Amino acid sequence: MIGIDIEIDELVPCLTCRDTKKVVDTEFEYISVKGKLKGFGFNWHEIDTSEFKIKALKVKGCKEIQGLMAYKQETGAVLVELVESNKRNVEKKKGSYEGVGGHLFAEAVRLSFEAGKEGFVYFISKTNLIEYYKKTLGAELLVGNLQIMQIRDQNAQKLMEQYYGADE
Repeated sequence: MIGIDIEIDELVPCLTCRDTKKVVDTEFEYISVKGKLKGFGFNWHEIDTSEFKIKALKVKGCKEIQGLMAYKQETGAVLVELVESNKRNVEKKKGSYEGVGGHLFAEAVRLSFEAGKEGFVYFISKTNLIEYYKKTLGAELLVGNLQIMQIRDQNAQKLMEQYYGADE
């Protein structure tokens, strides 16, 4: 497993354009990667797509990928292997959109609820980001583990409602 190190800049209703502060509609689609993706540092074709699915986050009607998530459904939970924001979104106050990291985790939570796993999501955090993910995502360390974090219960519900509304 790869340690997660994405920035959770803001938890917003969807994605927010940094210049205009306007909320934009988004969509997710499954993709297969055949090489280096423009705007991303990780070489996504290294993800074993026989084991993990890759979802791309886009602004509705645009081709450019704003964020990527590799995940798989496991018994009782969704495992998030990797998430990454397009480099254009990473630079504080200069990036295109806020909310990419939060939206990727909200999608993992949504997939968990959809599969009857009660919003339970887990991932490995880089050690220096554990406290950060506790604060921004409401993630908790799995009992007895130094780096595996989980999002569940009311924190999963809050994340789901933030991005998809209370009716989902």
